[in-house]
Amino acid sequence: MKPNNFIPVKSASRSAFFRTWVEVLTPWHKLAPRERDVFARILEQYYILRKKVDDPELIAEFLWTNASRKDMRESLGVSRPHFQLMLTALRRQGVLEGDKINPRYLPHLSEDPNLGLYIFFDWSTKNNPVSENKQD
Repeated sequence: MKPNNFIPVKSASRSAFFRTWVEVLTPWHKLAPRERDVFARILEQYYILRKKVDDPELIAEFLWTNASRKDMRESLGVSRPHFQLMLTALRRQGVLEGDKINPRYLPHLSEDPNLGLYIFFDWSTKNNPVSENKQD
């Protein structure tokens, strides 16, 4: 199926890209604004590490080192306890699964600065649990 709508989204910086990415996905993760800030910063830190390390297990390990956490906290301007509270909230919301980022919310980036996000809308009644439960 070929996409029939195209909406370009410009980002002025890498940080702005990750914040916009998290905003676009808000209907699925339902994070509060401050939780979105923290999650965007975690995604950015993951991206920085991914450029240096190929192994996803090592990236997850490096992402949560004291130095990495400190860098994220300082860039967000939050205390250690507040950051921990935000991580707990992100786990509760399902965007973090333990110490790993839920792959559903992880953008698949390459050296190409363009990223496509496809959202498939299914409005048919066949096998659609929303329409099956609908009462007119």
